[in-house]
Amino acid sequence: EVPHYAGVQKALYETIKKIDPAMMVAGGGTFMDKDPLGRKMWPQVKDYLDGLSCSLYLGKGTVAKGVDLDGPETGKLVERFKDTRSVIGNKKFVSGTESGYSFLDFPKLDSEKVKEIGKINARNLVVLRAMGVRKWTFFTFDNNISYESKKNGSGRTDYGMWNKKTGCPKPHAATWAVAARALAFVTDPVD
Repeated sequence: EVPHYAGVQKALYETIKKIDPAMMVAGGGTFMDKDPLGRKMWPQVKDYLDGLSCSLYLGKGTVAKGVDLDGPETGKLVERFKDTRSVIGNKKFVSGTESGYSFLDFPKLDSEKVKEIGKINARNLVVLRAMGVRKWTFFTFDNNISYESKKNGSGRTDYGMWNKKTGCPKPHAATWAVAARALAFVTDPVD
């Protein structure tokens, strides 16, 4: 499958660059330490990627009462980033696409767990920015019904930021609001 993937990546890259040479093309997935196949196939695809889009799966990422979580310290984010850089070099960009945390049973937006993830997200953002990560984005913005909490749909796990059905923010939206306030040194409440 690796030769097939590499061929598809080459065709995709060349097609995109013909349309717009300034368009950036990234390979997706996790940091290299979590993806031995990525390390193995990098030599075959590196000429057809401008960088990597890494997901922040640090280990313990299920948010529920009584469950421990990994932040950048216990999840060894700096070490993982350095390992990925050692494989891809310094000329390729690194961006992020997912926070790596999933909520069970749709906790309240002002719950302690949501606040805890907000603080972890803020620490992750600071570490990654210091390491030269190009940008750090999020899970899907809109609700995917297959991942919706049982309170508002099917299943127990919430990944997205916004519930399209109800028009309400989901726990992840609150975590990023907390993270943004922390990074802006905001102390006063806002209505």
